[in-house]
Amino acid sequence: MNESIQPKYTPEQIIAKLQAHPKFGSQIKPITKHQSAIISSGLEPAVVIAGAGSGKTETMSNRVLYLVANGFATPDQILGLTFTRKAAGELSVRIRKRLRQLSQLPEFKHINSNNTAVTTYHSYAGKLLSEHAIRYGIDADAEPLGEAAIWQIASDVVRNWPDDSYRNDSSVRTVIKDLLGLSKFMLEHQVKASDIEAIGNQMLEKLELLGGSTNEDTRAVARAMRQRNALLPMVQALPSSSSPFVFLHIDKCAGTSMRYITLLLI
Repeated sequence: MNESIQPKYTPEQIIAKLQAHPKFGSQIKPITKHQSAIISSGLEPAVVIAGAGSGKTETMSNRVLYLVANGFATPDQILGLTFTRKAAGELSVRIRKRLRQLSQLPEFKHINSNNTAVTTYHSYAGKLLSEHAIRYGIDADAEPLGEAAIWQIASDVVRNWPDDSYRNDSSVRTVIKDLLGLSKFMLEHQVKASDIEAIGNQMLEKLELLGGSTNEDTRAVARAMRQRNALLPMVQALPSSSSPFVFLHIDKCAGTSMRYITLLLI
């Protein structure tokens, strides 16, 4: 947040005003000093690590209130992204509820919208794909493959793998699951197969240097490295089979991303 712009209300002042309301004041929980620091932090990128049940949803909804109450953002400039539809639903309901309550206070009667965008990463990626399909030479009506379709593609690759030397002690279902998990990891983190293979081989070399008899944990690590390396050719075969994964570079989708000035990543 621009240091020259001073907030009119602190997080504590906003909470106190909400708590003073005769109808819903009792529903508003006090905040800790740590939550206050998160709520009032600048618009620069930041990471907050918090465990389950620590109040992430409430803190993020209060963060929205702080930004809107101080005029740093309007509700439609706020984008919330989560991993699951359940989390997206909970965050969306909480934010809309808090904004409605805020608008009932005399100081914030001008707030006439609670239209924030809260969705999952995959849903938002699908939206970007539909809006920017022409940039990639993709039909605008194309939709991302669902989990069932992607599973079927991976199943076809595993069951029809032509390399007879491939060996894996796990069930076919487990191999498919591992294949999809590895491919997802590589795409999300933009990691090359050669890099993963190099790390796996480096780990195997270090394990060999131990010499003598090894325990079950050590053997499990070695087995995991070999099986992961063996999956890499299959991962590379997935896109060529039907291109189920699409990477959207944010610089090519700037028109959409710049609609929002705040990202809440849960």
